[in-house]
Amino acid sequence: MTVPTEAQPSENIPRLTEGHAEANQAADLFFGGFCMLMIACGIVSWLDHTGGFSVLLVLAAYAAVNVGISRWSIVSTRPYAVEISRTVIAAVVAPGAYLLIDGPLAPWWPGFLMMCLGATIMFGLITGDPKRGRALVVYYLALYLVAFLIRNDNPDWYRFAVNAGVIAMVGLLFTQIMALLGGTLRKVHDRSMELQEARDALFAEVAVAHEIQTLLLPRAPELPGSIVRGKMVPATEVGGDYYDLIDMHGGRKFIAIGDVSGHGVTSGLTMMMARSSLLGVLESDPDIELTEAYRALNRALRDNLERMGVQMYMTFGLLEVHPGARFVGVGRHLPMMVYRRETEEVEEIDLDGMWLGVIDDLTPAMLKEVSFSLAAGDLLVLYTDGIIEHFGDEDMFGFDRLKGIIRKHAQHGADHLIDQIMSDLEVFATDVEDDVTLFVIDQQSIEAGIDLSSQGGRQAAPMLVN
Repeated sequence: MTVPTEAQPSENIPRLTEGHAEANQAADLFFGGFCMLMIACGIVSWLDHTGGFSVLLVLAAYAAVNVGISRWSIVSTRPYAVEISRTVIAAVVAPGAYLLIDGPLAPWWPGFLMMCLGATIMFGLITGDPKRGRALVVYYLALYLVAFLIRNDNPDWYRFAVNAGVIAMVGLLFTQIMALLGGTLRKVHDRSMELQEARDALFAEVAVAHEIQTLLLPRAPELPGSIVRGKMVPATEVGGDYYDLIDMHGGRKFIAIGDVSGHGVTSGLTMMMARSSLLGVLESDPDIELTEAYRALNRALRDNLERMGVQMYMTFGLLEVHPGARFVGVGRHLPMMVYRRETEEVEEIDLDGMWLGVIDDLTPAMLKEVSFSLAAGDLLVLYTDGIIEHFGDEDMFGFDRLKGIIRKHAQHGADHLIDQIMSDLEVFATDVEDDVTLFVIDQQSIEAGIDLSSQGGRQAAPMLVN
């Protein structure tokens, strides 16, 4: 909605807020109640034969016009134009009511007061400017003076002064009060619009960060003799999950998975810094040892976090892939799950090193390497805590439930396993409070290019990450 300024009144000023509508409705009830009281007085006067039927007709017409204009102003998207119409109509209706009513209600000067109040209240609410309301008070006093002179050959100036004083006093009072109320409502509206714009800008930035987080994931990772699948379902806000398969120009291959503590843009930014730092470390020294690469990554991330003035850490697992489907890992992350095709059991392999970003420098003693191999048909499952800490009605999804799904469905391949885990998570609890990340390596053969289909194994499929 457009907010009118005092310097630029327009006949196309929209109603500002719901508060204005509520104030207008209160004014409408006030006007309507007064008009109904006048009609009741007219009925009593007519029944008592102290006033003619014309009194009742004029009062009813006046009430209908005044209440109708008030209602129109409430529902209209152009209340300023409506109040201009009220002012013009008042030039006829108020003097007409004053001149035509006789009996005990004659002369009916409250008509000028009611028209004056109606316009000043609405003008004050719409513009927040008392000057227009004050001008209206002068306008209605002038109408009353003209009608008073026309009606009375021998004017009673004392009575006129009293009535005019009431009109002026009540009109100016309502002018000032309603202008203050209208200005306050306008300021509240302006502030509300500013907050809404800031919120929209923040949501736009979060959406960009959310998209960047997704775009940084590997599109088509490949490992010789393996089917590689990955999937991340971000929470409603930007999270800090990360997985990657890094293929260096010298032929070295690394697998990374991590999760930044907390949620929000800061966590997402920390994840992006960790990824860029890791790539920088590996590219600056292609022959760097795995443990030294992890230590350098920690130093870079720790320095960035200190510059940002935040205290965060990141669970992180860094694995190097060696020929013969052998993996060497370092870091500290959730236990890796390895499905062994031969025994149809799930083996847990721990990464018991140190998180990233906790201390400035990691000693070699804090980073014990672990080594394991995959046989043909084995699956390596990496994941983040969004899975095991997925809350249901009474408990968490947990390690045991995840292991059970892997044990039951791993023989059907990586795609089926990921789909089954995601499906079971959704059934367990529909609300996603944390990023859910899965990265699965389905080892088809020990040597690249060997197809297990002739040996009863699974047919290799094109590499794709969802």
